[in-house]
Amino acid sequence: MTDKFQEIELKFHCDIEGIKKLRRAQKVKDVATGNWRSRLLRAIYHDTADLALKRAGIALRTRKEGRYWVQTIKCNAKMHAGLSRVDEYHVRLRNEQLDLERIEDTQVRQLLEKACGGMPLTPVFETIIRRQYVQVAGPTGGVVEVSLDAGEVVVGGLIAPITEVEMELVQGPLEDLFQLAGGFMADIPFSFSSSNKASVGYGMLVEGRATQAMPLHAKDFVLTDGANTEIAYRDALRACLKQISHNLHVTRVSDHPEGPHQLRVGLRRLRSVFRVFKDVADVPEMRFLDGEARWLASQVGRLRDLDVLRDDIVAPVAKIRTEDQGFAQLAHELALAWDEAAPLVRANINAPRVGVFLLRLQAYCEGRGWIQMGDFTQTMRLARPISIHAELTLDRLRRKCAKKAKKLEQLSIEQRHDLRKELKKLRYASDFFLCLYPKKKSEKFLKSLKKLQNIFGYLNDVAMAEELVARHGHKSPEISMALGYLLGWHHGEAEKAFAHARVAWNNFAATKAFWR
Repeated sequence: MTDKFQEIELKFHCDIEGIKKLRRAQKVKDVATGNWRSRLLRAIYHDTADLALKRAGIALRTRKEGRYWVQTIKCNAKMHAGLSRVDEYHVRLRNEQLDLERIEDTQVRQLLEKACGGMPLTPVFETIIRRQYVQVAGPTGGVVEVSLDAGEVVVGGLIAPITEVEMELVQGPLEDLFQLAGGFMADIPFSFSSSNKASVGYGMLVEGRATQAMPLHAKDFVLTDGANTEIAYRDALRACLKQISHNLHVTRVSDHPEGPHQLRVGLRRLRSVFRVFKDVADVPEMRFLDGEARWLASQVGRLRDLDVLRDDIVAPVAKIRTEDQGFAQLAHELALAWDEAAPLVRANINAPRVGVFLLRLQAYCEGRGWIQMGDFTQTMRLARPISIHAELTLDRLRRKCAKKAKKLEQLSIEQRHDLRKELKKLRYASDFFLCLYPKKKSEKFLKSLKKLQNIFGYLNDVAMAEELVARHGHKSPEISMALGYLLGWHHGEAEKAFAHARVAWNNFAATKAFWR
């Protein structure tokens, strides 16, 4: 007999120390409905020679569970930053050999046969996992199974270790799953898993090597014109959470320089999404998450800021002043600062505060944490088409830029910075909504907006140069003199750029809005 059900679970990347800590945690014992149990799970994954099942989004395995073998088909998988929903079909077997005739669900068997196209199925890789598991009671009567997995994925002669935590909702509301995860994982360094054991094995199979965690770059938001505002908001939050969580993992386990950078990009995009949807989702939880995203971005931004200081602020002037010993000393000081900042950044991203942020962001996203009960006007705003929300938002942001740009030539340095920030907000919002409009229609607007941003971007260079003076100007006479030249050079570049601000603004103001 084939058993069918939908598996709903949270998946976490976690090192072996985190698994040990969770295994000993009193807060798990307090709600456990039984004792921890342990079993060895050996799973063999099957596919055609050209990996037809992988392409079809189907995972087929046989797994030894105690005395029995179980054949499992997984399909229709949906994963959003660790929250996995997948249809599963199980049937008990006598041994490890596949027996597709035992699949009683006609549609599933036909789906499998169509994907294979008559090609034979063979073992392609296996996993060997020691699983410790226990069921716990949720706060509102739900039941969740907590599994601590440690083992390896084996592909031919390649072996990759794997450690992860899974929390499966056995019964009850999704809120119980989130609340239990929040209590258990908050003080354990983790990131949400965006993959499963099968995807790790397939990755090794395709790459021919044990795959490494690589930075995840931001992708263009995908919105559908007919979608309502709430669905667009949820999907944007999911995309941001995926980028944040993935690059948090990369930053923890590797020294790839793009890890911290892409983590900060994800955090900035998240804050931009909060601003774009503020008029429909301005609740205390959103403001808390926005503040935490700002804090985390400031922590991981330390390394990126030092890279920018070295490459964009100091290097262009050092090329001019090749004989100036102050610049060589300054480069050495920046290298020391980077070495000092790196362990602090790593310690901060492993802090419990980060885990709480991730868990609350996920619960906010998947639990519709923006809903204000009884606010029917909010319901109306959330239900309107995203294109209407886009027009209202972009109009509002453009008006704010125009207000800040009044008497442009007379703006103080502080007022110029305010205008720079408003232009950046408009740019982020424009990027977010671009997919709703023809590309050709937005090109001229974006070109004029980017030109303005470049002009005002020099102000940020001056601010960073002034920061260098404050931090390193006292360290030697040579550094002090070098920084004086550097500050004067960047001030000059900023003033030269600002001389073109009026023309650039007039061109921008005259450009038709692509959303109208």
